[in-house]
Amino acid sequence: MPFFILFSVLLTALLVSGCADTAETSPSSDLSDSSLSSSASSGSDSATQVQYRTVTDMRGEEVVIPAEPQRVIAISRSLIDTTMYIFGVEDRIVGGSVYDKPLQMGQYVWNGTDYTVNTWIGKILNPGLDNVTNVGGFGGPYGLPNVETIASLNPDLLILRDLGDQDEDTEKFISQIEAMDIPVVVLKYPSCYDEPSVETMYEEIRLLGEVFGKEDEAEKIVETVSSRVEFIRSRTADIPEEEQKKVLYFGAPTWAKDKGGAGYAFGSGSTEVAMMEGIINSRSAYTEPGMNMVSAEQILSLDPDKIILCT
Repeated sequence: MPFFILFSVLLTALLVSGCADTAETSPSSDLSDSSLSSSASSGSDSATQVQYRTVTDMRGEEVVIPAEPQRVIAISRSLIDTTMYIFGVEDRIVGGSVYDKPLQMGQYVWNGTDYTVNTWIGKILNPGLDNVTNVGGFGGPYGLPNVETIASLNPDLLILRDLGDQDEDTEKFISQIEAMDIPVVVLKYPSCYDEPSVETMYEEIRLLGEVFGKEDEAEKIVETVSSRVEFIRSRTADIPEEEQKKVLYFGAPTWAKDKGGAGYAFGSGSTEVAMMEGIINSRSAYTEPGMNMVSAEQILSLDPDKIILCT
């Protein structure tokens, strides 16, 4: 996949160390870096034992994981599975926060022009997601995380992207999974921090590179995305405040009408607005905190200069 595509793909997905000197065959051991090697069973052919190593996730926790994870659960997965696709290991996902309806096109017709588009980027990149078991997630149309479903898939690793808005539930869920001896690597979405920044996504990508032994590929992604970010900043940094565009960052899922609105407006405190203001040097048309359902009438009253559709 050409790396120049990654900027839009990975920002849409946002919106992407340890050392060992001891070999061990069980994740319950105290390790620091890559370790185990194959061992031979006496009186039989060589039996390959699972190798383990330690990574430090974005909680600051040292997590013992398989050296080559093969059965991965991805919770709040967009950046996770997109990055895994680029790494060439997308086939290792056995479960995740997956919309379990078949891949379909979104029908958009305006003034007689058909703007039909497939809005599920992950499924465009990896149609195999249609065969991945939905285990729930935090946010989105996936349902709550289902610990029993996760256990039934026999994963050797769970990667969770902490969205920063359900701390108590997230911690409880992690404890339940770790109690089943399933290693949990936690990424932290930019909104987990007081000042959301695109640089947080770079850290997430680098951690995924470490998890899958794809550090060089991860660095290429980071370099590609950061070069685009800096290019945009260089063109917008000097826009005077009075000339800044008033922009509405807006999500219009097809099920919004069932909840009584036109879609979701992203406001102050959201990662999307923080990056929009910090990178393209615009002003948010919607200033209420968080992400809220709004009506068509409310959108008109906001009178934005531009609308960014993230759906």
